[in-house]
Amino acid sequence: YSCGYRYMQDNELKLALTCFSSALKHCPMLSEANYYRGWIYYLQEQYERAIDEFTIRLLKKEDCALAMYFRALCHDQLDQPEEALCDYSCAIEIDSTFGSAYFARGQLRAALTDFEGALNDYERCIELEPEFADAWYSRGLVFEEFEDYKQALNDYNKALELDQTYAEAFCARGILNKKLGREILALSDFERSIECDPEMVEALIEKSRILSSCGKLAPAIECITK
Repeated sequence: YSCGYRYMQDNELKLALTCFSSALKHCPMLSEANYYRGWIYYLQEQYERAIDEFTIRLLKKEDCALAMYFRALCHDQLDQPEEALCDYSCAIEIDSTFGSAYFARGQLRAALTDFEGALNDYERCIELEPEFADAWYSRGLVFEEFEDYKQALNDYNKALELDQTYAEAFCARGILNKKLGREILALSDFERSIECDPEMVEALIEKSRILSSCGKLAPAIECITK
């Protein structure tokens, strides 16, 4: 087991898997070996095998929020939203301070258009992890869905205060500024987004539209061709 853990830290996943499997042959109740074997399968995108390992881990010892959380992530990847929601909720029930689980559940709820539920999860995540830029950005998107543009703008600003290279947040703020008729600010945001990520397609398209509306056709065409 210890060798497997060291191999995993060195990113030698195949060797780590062999060690954990050997450990389970000698000690079948070693639940942590199942957990780490599941984690390796998750990293290898073998989600169904990972689910099996996390389930075995939970059968041996139920109160493992991390195993429940990673099993939820696997269900999420396999497009099994009901199972994922159940596992995220169980992880939170085990550990009510599990910020990443609130965030992941919020992301899934938002994808399912349960924006009230998503908002509650993002707010709890922000309470627990106030430096987590993704949570501020994601909550901003939900506020925009509710047409609470002032709060959405505040959240995008906070996300960018925490991460000044956040291309998606610059783009989202640009789209909101454009919606509010602030095209100069919007153009600046799209340009910053493109600086952070030259392949940010949405920012390139929106910048092109603004330039085109201003009669600057050559720069607009250049954006589209990128």
